Amino acid sequence: YTLPESRFDIVDDTGCFQDSFIFVNQSTPGFNNNCDSTDFFLWNLGDGTIFNTSDFSPQSHQYANPGEYIVTLTASDFCGINVYVDTLCAQDTPIASFIQTPDSGCAPLFVDMTNTSNVLTDCGDYLMTWSVRSLGGGCNPGPSWVFRDSTNTNSIDPRFTFNTSGRYEIELIVMNTCGMDTIYDTVTVQEPPGVTLQQPTDFCDTALYSP
Repeated sequence: YTLPESRFDIVDDTGCFQDSFIFVNQSTPGFNNNCDSTDFFLWNLGDGTIFNTSDFSPQSHQYANPGEYIVTLTASDFCGINVYVDTLCAQDTPIASFIQTPDSGCAPLFVDMTNTSNVLTDCGDYLMTWSVRSLGGGCNPGPSWVFRDSTNTNSIDPRFTFNTSGRYEIELIVMNTCGMDTIYDTVTVQEPPGVTLQQPTDFCDTALYSP
C-alpha cells in the first residue's frame, strides 16, 4: 500500500479576479488493497469553495473578489491523506488616484503627492509612472520643475519642486496584470512680486524716492 502524493499547478498564479483560474491536478496516485489506485481529492479554493473529485481533471474557478487566496488539495486513499498548498493572487482592475498638497502657490513651490490608488492594497506587482507637462501661462521663458528628496518617475509618493510660474499638469499612470488607468490634476505656480529701482542721481540733501 502506498500513500498518494498531492500536488497541483496553477496555470497562472497572478491574474484578474474576473477571470478563471485553472488548477491542474498533478498528484501521484497511491495504491490501495488489490493494487487499486483509486484516490479521492478534496479541493479548498480559499474563498469558501470546497468540493470533492475522484479524477485528475483540471479545475476552473472564478473569484468574486480580488485578493490573495490559499488553495489546498488533499489527496486520500486506503493508506491515509496527503496535503499540498499553494497561493494565488486575484488582482483588481487598477484605479489611479492621488492627493496633491498644495495645488497652488508661489515659486519655488514644493508639491507632495499622496498616492491613493487601489493597487497599493492589492496583491501582485504594479507599476507607477508619474509625469509633468507645462500648460503655459508663466512669466518666464521656460517651465522648470524637478523631482526632489530622491523620488522619481516610478515612486509611489513623489515630491516635486516647481521653480518657475505657470500651470502644470501632473499625470499618474497605474498598470498591473489587469490593465491600466490614468489620472490628471493641475498645479498653478505664481511668480513672487519683484521690485526694480532706477539708480537716483547724486544729491546732497534729503529726497523722497517714488518708483
